[in-house]
Amino acid sequence: MSRRYRTVGAVRVLAVTLLTLLGGAMAVAAGRAGTLAWRSSGAGAQRLVSVAWDGARFVAEAREGSAFASPDGLNWEPCAAVSGPARGTVAWSGSRMVVAGGEKASRQPALLPWQAAHLERVAGEPIRAVCAREAKGHRLFVAVGDQGTVLMSRDGRKWTAATWASDDLHGVAWGGTQGEERFVAVGQGGTILTSADGKQWTPAAGQGSDDLNAVAWCGSRFIAVGAAGTIVSSEDGLTWRAEPSPVSQWLYAVSWNGLRAVAVGDYGAVAVAAAVPAVSAVSPNAGPLAGGTTVIVTGTAFTGATEVDFGAGNAATHVTINSDTQISCTSPAGSAGTVDVTVTTPNGTSATSSADKFTYAAAPTVTGIAPAAGLTTGGTLVTVTGANFISGAGGTTVKFGTLAATAVAVASNGLSLTAVSPSQSAGLVDITVTTAGGTSATSAADRFTYVAPLPVVLSLSPGSGPLAGGTTVTVSGVGFTGATKVLFGAVAGTKVSVTNDTSLTVVSPAAKTPGVVDVTVTTAGGASPVWEGDAFTYQTPAPTVTSLSPSSGPVAGGTVVTVTGTNFAAGATVSFGTAAAASVTVVSATQIKATSPPGTGSVHVTVTTSNGTSVTSAADLFTYVAAPTVTGINPRFGSIAGGTSVVITGTGFQAGAAVAIGGVPATNVTVANATTLSAVTAAHASPGAVDVVVTNPDGQAGTLTGGFTYALPPTITAVAKLPDPFRLKITGSNFSLNCSVSINGQLVPEASWKNSAKIIVKGGAVLKALLPKGVPVQITVTNNDTLITSQPFTFQR
Repeated sequence: MSRRYRTVGAVRVLAVTLLTLLGGAMAVAAGRAGTLAWRSSGAGAQRLVSVAWDGARFVAEAREGSAFASPDGLNWEPCAAVSGPARGTVAWSGSRMVVAGGEKASRQPALLPWQAAHLERVAGEPIRAVCAREAKGHRLFVAVGDQGTVLMSRDGRKWTAATWASDDLHGVAWGGTQGEERFVAVGQGGTILTSADGKQWTPAAGQGSDDLNAVAWCGSRFIAVGAAGTIVSSEDGLTWRAEPSPVSQWLYAVSWNGLRAVAVGDYGAVAVAAAVPAVSAVSPNAGPLAGGTTVIVTGTAFTGATEVDFGAGNAATHVTINSDTQISCTSPAGSAGTVDVTVTTPNGTSATSSADKFTYAAAPTVTGIAPAAGLTTGGTLVTVTGANFISGAGGTTVKFGTLAATAVAVASNGLSLTAVSPSQSAGLVDITVTTAGGTSATSAADRFTYVAPLPVVLSLSPGSGPLAGGTTVTVSGVGFTGATKVLFGAVAGTKVSVTNDTSLTVVSPAAKTPGVVDVTVTTAGGASPVWEGDAFTYQTPAPTVTSLSPSSGPVAGGTVVTVTGTNFAAGATVSFGTAAAASVTVVSATQIKATSPPGTGSVHVTVTTSNGTSVTSAADLFTYVAAPTVTGINPRFGSIAGGTSVVITGTGFQAGAAVAIGGVPATNVTVANATTLSAVTAAHASPGAVDVVVTNPDGQAGTLTGGFTYALPPTITAVAKLPDPFRLKITGSNFSLNCSVSINGQLVPEASWKNSAKIIVKGGAVLKALLPKGVPVQITVTNNDTLITSQPFTFQR
């Protein structure tokens, strides 16, 4: 039998059906409900073709227009009739509402939003039902009708055909648990189709042969109703099973209010299914006999719960219904043993199962422990005897004082357990056992003593240091936790810092004499025993250098330097910078003679013995002095008779420097600075170019090759007046071509060189003026090429 009587319902149908859809959506969020217990009721004697929850009551409407209302689906009263037939379904997409009704008189399709959809262009068969999907912002209307018609629309106006089947489709719904939602369509001959997208449809499993007239998502499952009271359900829309129906009349509509499903049909038939509570978990699942445990009960269909019992008639206190799937409560007092936790709602009491068990446990007691002592490092396996120990994961915990033991293992009889002690400080603690029944009371029987182990020193780094102390030593070993003292022999180290149980650092104290001492560590357990791994060697101090004599020498090396200092020993080596001394003689513990190697600049002189190398300072600086250089001499000529004052220029001149010109030491040597000195030439055996040599006191010398020329001086042996024009003839020797003549120091303008032995002087009136009669004058000849002047010759006209 097909529902070929549906038409568009009144506005009231739209409202109550919309509330049905919203109520179903809220039930999905609450999770799966418990089992459904169906029973029948009645609402009049007419054919009921629609039912909806309006937020306060179920409203069922008859084909003839009468209406009935019920707050619980069981007790119905007539209510105001609506105008016109009240048949059809409504879909709300979050932004638009669409109504689908049965065929109109003209047998044209009947899918009516507020604005006509003009379905004659799409469907040629009547449309029976419509639903909407709104998921992740995507809206979709799906409508079904006769001859397997399926239509889709995103706006309720423009519709397209999705697929076609051979059987009439009477109802459609969208629902499912989160992440598994789908469309379900039902119809003639028990047809059930499912689709995830509204486009592709596949038959579901478990279909029957009776017509199905309506389908709805009822919180935890799809429920479809139909011919002869048929009720089928599916949690996923794919696999269906028959529900025990309390009626035999045809059912045409089904609705859900979050607690109950109500189906209506012929002759006022009403089938009601209430969600019976079910308990799926209890946490914690054990507690003390005195009660008082805060327990979370998890399950389904808890809305409206009136009581939570721990065993028959033993009601919990402080019951709070957190949601349809969770209740928090406080356990009442009880007797030792396991009870069922049940939840009672107006729809019934949850059935008992292994999931609802709660165990009342007696408090544990401790009557003995063995052994009664262990090391502070922990790790002692202790056997605890007593009663009421609970085996299993999380059943029993053990504490040594305030610290939890590890590897707790409870015997099956609950009278003993083993546990491994944690590490903690030396002293006496109580061992307590905690179960769901509580914590054991402390007594003399549960006392455990922590004993600190003796520390052991295994190695030192470094293993030696100076007599003055101050060496930071890392001590490695075991049992250092809580170390209070570290001794170097009989003297305590300073700045003891325990890194962990196997390592500490300490600063060595000063010692009076060199040698080996034992390093011992003291803790609450005592002092570490002496053995070879704890030896620390105090070394003779490293040498020091306090002065050098001399503190400088030539770059070529070879200077014998007296090094003064301390802690010198046989076999000591001496370095000038990075170069080893040429020879080393250890005179005493405070003096060494060393010969400088070649070098440059200023370097530190260090002394190395088996106890180390001296620390550098300003007192050990040795300066390599470079040899002097001679770059010039002025004048560059002088008489072989000597007596020429010269100025010599160059570099590296030292006070006390000597000058030799032509191998003959100069006199009156004066060093003005490192680049200038003056001297007077001594007599030389022969004329010619000779070397100029400057020698510093350190023996280093600089040479200007051929820098000075010794020359024969001009000599006047006679002067005679020649006849007019007024002239003089000067005779002598060693006159040079460019020589000049002076009378009383005044240069005579005209002097004519004839040869190396004769010069003719002219000048007329000028010469006469320079030679007044009867007045002696001094005449000299200067060889201008050498700037050497003759001895004065006295002449009188």
